[in-house]
Amino acid sequence: EIQDPTNSNSALTIDSSGIVTTPSGFANSATATFSSASNVIQLTSNGIPSWANEITLSFRGVSWTSNSNNLLFRAYVGGSVVTANYVYTSHYNTTDSITVSDRTAGNDGGFSFYGWDSAANEMNGTVTFNHVQNYTYIVNGFSTTHTAPAYLNRFSGTITLSGPISGVDMTNGSNFDAGTARVIWR
Repeated sequence: EIQDPTNSNSALTIDSSGIVTTPSGFANSATATFSSASNVIQLTSNGIPSWANEITLSFRGVSWTSNSNNLLFRAYVGGSVVTANYVYTSHYNTTDSITVSDRTAGNDGGFSFYGWDSAANEMNGTVTFNHVQNYTYIVNGFSTTHTAPAYLNRFSGTITLSGPISGVDMTNGSNFDAGTARVIWR
């Protein structure tokens, strides 16, 4: 057991099998809800600690007001948003077809379920950043939409940053009109 030196309360417990337990209130997550006057759902820009090796963003019911805008997932370093070097491949499929989009030029300004840009979409899914080494992350995303239930959307890629991820957000070229999100790290 590790105790808080200011009050002797349990700060962390590790049992004999190696399972780590933290007391309630351990801050390893952040949440956000859309604002109709904004094209960003900001979970945190500077709240993710440098030791985080896995960062997972979960989102539900996210939609936006105008067509032709891809939903982007962006990282922050030192509180500043990163807008370049998102290298990935995106694809969506049904039982009888697959559509692939090569996004390896890194010019999209974020990771995206590329091609799913209709305002009628209501996106639900997860995006996970896994720390590999130095400041390089492997990123995978999966989503579905109620408006096209036969489709599964995915992307997989990598990004090398100037420092550890300090935050994440979701953005779009138009304002959001629905959605909630949560990020957790460990």
